[in-house]
Amino acid sequence: MKRRQILTGLLALNLLALAAAQAQDRGAIRLLVGYAPGGLSDVVARLLAEHLSTELGRTVLVENRAGAGGALAGAEAARAPKDGNTLFLGDNGSLVVNKVIYKRLPFDPDTELTGVSLIAEHPLFLVVNESFPAATLQEFLGYAKARPGALSYASPGNGSPHHVAMESFMLRAGLDLTHVPYRGTAPALTDVLGGRVPVILLDPAATAANAGTGKLRALAILAPERAPAFPDVPSIAEAGITDVEAAVFWAVMAPAGTPAEKLQTLSAAFGTALRNPDVARRLEALGLTPQPSSPGQLSAYLQHKIGTSREIVRQLNILVD
Repeated sequence: MKRRQILTGLLALNLLALAAAQAQDRGAIRLLVGYAPGGLSDVVARLLAEHLSTELGRTVLVENRAGAGGALAGAEAARAPKDGNTLFLGDNGSLVVNKVIYKRLPFDPDTELTGVSLIAEHPLFLVVNESFPAATLQEFLGYAKARPGALSYASPGNGSPHHVAMESFMLRAGLDLTHVPYRGTAPALTDVLGGRVPVILLDPAATAANAGTGKLRALAILAPERAPAFPDVPSIAEAGITDVEAAVFWAVMAPAGTPAEKLQTLSAAFGTALRNPDVARRLEALGLTPQPSSPGQLSAYLQHKIGTSREIVRQLNILVD
């Protein structure tokens, strides 16, 4: 009788554990974003959340945790339970650059997060307010070189891809502009539109939306070649400027130690969403190239980026207290 009671008790505990696990798998998934609402990271996250909810049969909630170049959101994800229910949409800054430029970080992206899937990549454009006294890239270079330290540029934050790309561009072009960091692209763009800061690097969608209205002027794409969607915007290579680290990527990460089977399930769901014709069309309309991957492929991709981008950042000597 005693043995039967013990077995019955163990069975009950197993059933409770199974029920708890099933309840956990039916609960909401949190997708943390390291920038303010309204920016491209936020737009991408919400597009993915919409389709992931359908794919997984679970609610996917986007939560914005702006600050420290995405490090606050990354740290929150790293501290979350290792159950696949908290994810982080990271970028170049939060996953690669921050570890080099910040003296203190609330977490280590190399050891406290693990990859789920690469999401997308896009180039950046050099854009100025309509009142800026330069209509071409060559005029901008001449004007800025004649006024070292007098001009400023806005970015979504310290360590953001836009920050590193602009500093890299200035190094190669021999320019000196003052960095003005914001808590996301949306507030940075607001001040550039208002004329409070004259220069910014923007993604393709924001460039098209604002340059098309005449409020801003796109002077160049920070890439080796012109973009098909912007045939009239020259590349910086046409001005002899090369070796600029300016491509932005996004990747979804989970807390280190998340079970491999959960990572694979989530990665497959992101892959299905990114291959969905509607999602791909909407991302491409934003100027993004969808890049679904396995966790292993993402790990190799990040290692490559760490090897190249961190060396460039060290050369630039960008440091943030």
